[in-house]
Amino acid sequence: MHLFLLPASIASATSVIISGGGPTGVETAGEVGQFLNGSAGWFSSRPSNPKAKVTLITKDDKLLPVLSKPHALKAESFLNMVGVDVVYNVGVLSSVTEADGKTTVNLSYGDQWTADVNIPAWGTTPNTEYVPADLKNDRGYIKTNGTTLRADAAGPRVYVAGDVGDYSRGGFHNLYATIPTLVTNIRRDLYAAAFSSEPDAKPEGPDRLFTPNNSETQAVPIGPRGVGAVNGWGLPSFLIWLLKCRNYMIGNIPLTLNGYNAPAPQRVIYDQRT
Repeated sequence: MHLFLLPASIASATSVIISGGGPTGVETAGEVGQFLNGSAGWFSSRPSNPKAKVTLITKDDKLLPVLSKPHALKAESFLNMVGVDVVYNVGVLSSVTEADGKTTVNLSYGDQWTADVNIPAWGTTPNTEYVPADLKNDRGYIKTNGTTLRADAAGPRVYVAGDVGDYSRGGFHNLYATIPTLVTNIRRDLYAAAFSSEPDAKPEGPDRLFTPNNSETQAVPIGPRGVGAVNGWGLPSFLIWLLKCRNYMIGNIPLTLNGYNAPAPQRVIYDQRT
């Protein structure tokens, strides 16, 4: 289904299938569920008058791989509160759009489900089509020195930022954390090249090294609620609502695009020798 046709299709749907148990799938299911079914009232676990059957399918045995099991279970309960059912350990093999506009989804255990709307929210494809094949791994991610953030196989002064690199597990906090390392090592390499006749001159002294933050850190809105943690410490649903649920932080996009949200890299002073 074309992306621009999706909102109108969801508005009239009585059945929706969403596949993918990561944050994209969970957030999408929460938004669709709240839009179609509303939210459970006080002391209720389900909406009182749901309009549509909304189902979230995941091939794993829990939602949200980055978060712990208790947070994943809380995410499921929040999905239930907007009328979303979760099905575990089931993969989607393929889907076919029928003549009547409905979609038939072929599942890994041989069954078929049909829905008015099917939203695949699993898997990512890195935007690296322009990169030579020998610089990428078998999934299309750029082979990167995970500590210096250089693409060593590409030659001197080639760097990788963001989740196109095979070192990254995604997430804006990890992207921001790479910036001081990138800027420092780019500066070092440029100074080394500027004061040397060798095209691949190496800078003196140690590089700045990147250490990824692989702790339990993620915030996932689910309709009017949310689950999440920072460095393993759980976040209350109200705080996630305050920070992210209301507009998914869309207002920060101009700041991010212009670099104002990025941390300032550590200042590095060089001896400009000739």
